[in-house]
Amino acid sequence: AKPSTGNAAEDSYMYGANLWEAKFYPEAQAQLQETIDKYPKYKRLSRTRNLLGRAWLDDGKPATAVKIFYDNYKNDPRGERAADSLLFLGYALADLDKPVEACGSFDQLVKAYPAEAKSRLADRLAKGRARAKCS
Repeated sequence: AKPSTGNAAEDSYMYGANLWEAKFYPEAQAQLQETIDKYPKYKRLSRTRNLLGRAWLDDGKPATAVKIFYDNYKNDPRGERAADSLLFLGYALADLDKPVEACGSFDQLVKAYPAEAKSRLADRLAKGRARAKCS
């Protein structure tokens, strides 16, 4: 069911998030892209773009995810999910068998967002480094 809180941008994002959680990836991709296109000033735009990348990555399409994650980090480095985008950029690059680039993404995460790399994202970062066989 589509949320109906009276905040159209939030409802649109939440519907996309719900579709992603239910593993309806193509539908989530379409909904999240619509949110981005329709609400370019939405306060959670960084979160929306990151989740769009996750929907592509989880759908087995890491090449598309790479572009979304990179653009989210590069275009909004202070966005609330910029650090997450670097993390999942590394995961997507590892899936594309690009370990050097994946490790570079993880290194950039540690450099640009040291607090998050040591706390909220620490476990996922360790798993990503292992996945990409970073030294």
